[in-house]
Amino acid sequence: TDRALEAIASNFTLLDWTVLGRQEEWEDSPAGWPQSAPYVWWHRHDEYT
Repeated sequence: TDRALEAIASNFTLLDWTVLGRQEEWEDSPAGWPQSAPYVWWHRHDEYT
């Protein structure tokens, strides 16, 4: 699932510990909480508008 490096990348671990988590679709969040597809908030430096 391309998530093997998360054990090394502590920023994802820290996001998982927060109240809102990553706010991704696969998470079991209460109704009305924002959710998005995985990694849609990632942008390369030349993709910002």
